[in-house]
Amino acid sequence: AAADIIESTCSRQFGMPSQQSPSSSSAPSPKLAGLGVAVFVALASIWFRQQQQQQEQRQDVPVVAHHTDSTTRSTTGSMMDDQMARIELEVANGWRLRPDAVPENLTAEERGRFALVADGSRGRTDAADAEGWYGKWRGVVPGGAAWDDSKIDDGTSDGNTSANDDGSATAEQFIREEVRSPWAVWTTGALLSPAECAAWIERAEALDLETGDFIFAGGSNYGLARISTGARRHSSTRLVDDDEFAALMTDRMADQGLPETLSDGRKYGGIGSSFLVTRYEEGQYFAPHFDGRGSGGFYRDGYVAEFTVVLYLTDDFVGGATHYLPGQGSEVAEAVALRPTRGCAAVHRQGTVLHSGGAVLEGTKYIMQFFPYYEAPALPEPRPLTNLRWGA
Repeated sequence: AAADIIESTCSRQFGMPSQQSPSSSSAPSPKLAGLGVAVFVALASIWFRQQQQQQEQRQDVPVVAHHTDSTTRSTTGSMMDDQMARIELEVANGWRLRPDAVPENLTAEERGRFALVADGSRGRTDAADAEGWYGKWRGVVPGGAAWDDSKIDDGTSDGNTSANDDGSATAEQFIREEVRSPWAVWTTGALLSPAECAAWIERAEALDLETGDFIFAGGSNYGLARISTGARRHSSTRLVDDDEFAALMTDRMADQGLPETLSDGRKYGGIGSSFLVTRYEEGQYFAPHFDGRGSGGFYRDGYVAEFTVVLYLTDDFVGGATHYLPGQGSEVAEAVALRPTRGCAAVHRQGTVLHSGGAVLEGTKYIMQFFPYYEAPALPEPRPLTNLRWGA
């Protein structure tokens, strides 16, 4: 039976024909039969060695459960295909994810890393008032503010780092990047009126916001497939598509800091039609992470997302700032926590700005995220930059 399993597996792996029942034709010579056995044993040995190497690689960072719709299956060992395994390793970004973690059983150290609070210990806090925010946009973090040659590797890093026993990253290796825009983080004036904000909250709640510990895997094969976060995300979301609203946001973002052309010559093409509405209740948060390049949609009509707009639909809560953080290759040099007034937004570059949704201490926070599109680059982006990557 074991020989049958090995042969069947190798037949699928290497395209080898499986044994057939004897026919009336003459049997092969002993020399040819012996050669066939030797070839088979050699191919089987290669296959088993590949499986062993893949298993060893998967043990470097524990990988969490993969959720697709309501079906959950293990993503360890032979049940996980190689592409999903690679995506999950890139998303982990060298940090250990506890598959059993839920917000209620986090250690104090873990919660301190995941659920940030704007208490002055992580840089300045900008709690803007209506008079200062409505109207013009203003720059917060210049493009490439934290980058210099001493902090950037030779471009050969795959974006993953090793991890200490406590789950913290031990190195800050990252792919060599270029400054693509004058500002890596900035804030906008009013994009929505209070009435428009309220209408969007009502619309999203009517569609039933989805609560769960997951992020979207992304990519052409997986799209909205879910990956558990190990209690790094604690909120409720709903993705809404609206072409008419996208046209409205394209018009209102016209004078709000978006560069018409990136440093590599690629031109702005408008706001995408996908809008992610998220509700954070008391105690909820989104741990530090880098947005995947192209978040909010895939290459579409030759355009790809380059920035994320975080529009605040409410402001009558305590905590819940958007934290922009240095380290791990982030463009941010000095930590800053932003609290836009209702209807205003913070904007940041995808792939290279470490940020988090701070813990809500009182009340309920609603935000909307959407994505400005630019002409797609001629060459594919480095793979790790196309996934969300954890920074804690």
